[in-house]
Amino acid sequence: MQALLTDVRTVALDLPGHGAAPDLDDHHVAAQADAVRRQIEQLSLGEYVLVGHSMGGKIALHLAADRPAGLVGLALVAPSPPTPEPIPAADRQALIDGHGDPTQAERTARTIVAHPLPPTEHDAVVADNLRTTRNSWDGWLTVGSQENLVADVARLAVPTLVVFGLADRAIAPAIHRRETVARLDQPTVVELPDVGHLVPLEAPAALATALRLFLATLPS
Repeated sequence: MQALLTDVRTVALDLPGHGAAPDLDDHHVAAQADAVRRQIEQLSLGEYVLVGHSMGGKIALHLAADRPAGLVGLALVAPSPPTPEPIPAADRQALIDGHGDPTQAERTARTIVAHPLPPTEHDAVVADNLRTTRNSWDGWLTVGSQENLVADVARLAVPTLVVFGLADRAIAPAIHRRETVARLDQPTVVELPDVGHLVPLEAPAALATALRLFLATLPS
């Protein structure tokens, strides 16, 4: 966001149960997308591009498929795929069991990047992990991430950008290509060498450049 400030207005939204956003009892992607839609409507943005990272990518895709007023583009950054995210059962259970555990949060923060983040950013990733509510944490792992939204892809009516790192160990590049890119209609695709899952923190300048170039292709 800082790299875009000179010429692009950006707004960060908290997903339900994350950051300062209230929790939801319904963990289906549609309910999460409705919560995001309500935040957008309160902002009175006019035309906008929806950007979703990881879990937010799957939620953004569903919201975009509903063709909300003002949406002119969709950017998916290392997104959870529209198909059920291929998380091995043992890994999923370990994540569920590790909620709220600082040691597990540290391990996750170090595993999902290609290279260590600066201490301040690393600490922020860990803090955000620990701040997520148990309800939303479990709900994403057991419900949202496992939903099949392939039908939503066919309903997309806006240009789409997909950005992911070639060193992503959370969602492998092959998964991004096969389950997301291959299902979209002529997406713009940017693959970043030596970048892991946390693209916005690992490669902020490259992501900002990709977004600027994508914005330049959209109808004014």
